[in-house]
Amino acid sequence: MILYSTDHCTLCEEALDLLLSMPELRGLSLRVVDVAADAELMRRYGERLPVLRHAGRELDAPFDRHGVLGLLDASRAGGSGPEARLPSHQGRAEQG
Repeated sequence: MILYSTDHCTLCEEALDLLLSMPELRGLSLRVVDVAADAELMRRYGERLPVLRHAGRELDAPFDRHGVLGLLDASRAGGSGPEARLPSHQGRAEQG
């Protein structure tokens, strides 16, 4: 699982806090990638941050616990292809 992020991004910090608080994600590796370090990543993700990527699928911000679980379920179920993007779930990230 990859969280595309950058410094000084409140939504990015909230997304990381959410992911670290989810017991459902235990056992999965999480890599945080700062898009500012790579021009191509900045072009691709800069306006969508944070973006969570897992098994070829992407979830744009803002997302919450339900959106993350939906991403996991979609990744397990297969689906429409390696570059499928899931719509974000509007609203603030749930705490706890």
